[in-house]
Parts: sequence; structure tokens; C-alpha cells
Amino acid sequence: MILGGVSEIIDVLVADVVLDDGACVQLRGKGRKQRSTPLRKSTIRENGAWLKHNQILSNDAALLPSLESRHISPHTGILAIYWFVCAY
Repeated sequence: MILGGVSEIIDVLVADVVLDDGACVQLRGKGRKQRSTPLRKSTIRENGAWLKHNQILSNDAALLPSLESRHISPHTGILAIYWFVCAY
């Protein structure tokens, strides 16, 4: 998901993530244009662990939900991405 913009990443739904063969994430950009972005092996592992840990998330739920189970805000998304990049 590194190849997506903040808005694209925070709008990803659980159903948008494919972890099987041809692992990818479906991103929606400007004009709601949809594109498929391949996932790295490490991203596949992390997303698989996240979804296993959060089995309550339905397919139409945000992959990265807020405490209220809604999409996180762009500001929170920027902070989360910054934290993730700095951690690695």
C-alpha cells in the first residue's frame, strides 16, 4: 500500500485487499478511478495478521478503522503513515 496516497489508503475496505495469488489492493483515486496495486510479501503478512486479529471487521468495513469503526481522518492517516515509516 506504499504506492497509494493518504486518501486512497484510508478509503480501503477489507474487501479491497486480496491476499491470495496475485495479492493486491484495490485503490480508488481521483474521480473514484479504481486501480490495482501489488502488495509486497511483508505487507501481505502484516495485512493477514491484522485481519486475523480483527476478525470482527466485515468486508464493507474500513481496513484501518477509527475507534468508532469508521474510516480514519486524513490527519490521522498522515500521522499513522509517518509513524510506520519512521518505525522501519
